[in-house]
Amino acid sequence: MECNMTNYLDWCNLVITSLLSLLLIIFTVRLSKRQNRLQQQISNDQNQLQKLLAEKDIKVSLYQYRMNIYIQVMKALDVIMYAKLEDVIDVFNRGNVKSSVEKISNGRDFLFKSLVESEVLFNPDITAYIGSIYEKYNKLYCIFCDIVTIPNDEFNKRKIQLLTIIGAAPSDSEESIFLKYLSFMKSEGSKDKLIAIYPELEDYSKTLDDLRSIYQPKNDLIKMMDKYINTEGW
Repeated sequence: MECNMTNYLDWCNLVITSLLSLLLIIFTVRLSKRQNRLQQQISNDQNQLQKLLAEKDIKVSLYQYRMNIYIQVMKALDVIMYAKLEDVIDVFNRGNVKSSVEKISNGRDFLFKSLVESEVLFNPDITAYIGSIYEKYNKLYCIFCDIVTIPNDEFNKRKIQLLTIIGAAPSDSEESIFLKYLSFMKSEGSKDKLIAIYPELEDYSKTLDDLRSIYQPKNDLIKMMDKYINTEGW
């Protein structure tokens, strides 16, 4: 009887020990899985943080390059939007037209540089948009060159016609001619009269109007660049 009792107790101890071992194993496995999930979460959070920091560093380092592209586009447009008095007079009198052509050519170079650089700094949509600006600007450049390189006899004929419609004489001073030109341009129908003398100006004017819509605050280009140059949240 005592032997049976001993065997029974040994069996109970074995069962209890086995159960405790099983529970310990289950607890250990669950704890291990929980630790693995926690470590994985920590690792993911660290990777995400490193990614965010890397993206921030990239944004900061590329910010000036991206802004320079926008500034270059605006500089190019500035060349054709605000011609100086002497530039206009030079074209009227066929003086140093080389200087005027060079200024527009320099603006075109600014745009081409912006176009090439945009390919690695912005998405294809922005690059395509800058490309469309470059095409219009290049069209203006070609038209301008056509106007200032016409044969001398044709140039002189057009000049006389121009002086006539603005109410000026060849003997007037350059400043007087320019002021009369400005006054004439404010009169009704002046654009059509000018295009009658310089047919090339019709396309030039339309293209210039398209570019003028870009040369203003909060234009489409700066809106497209916003996610690249907006520093909020950096």
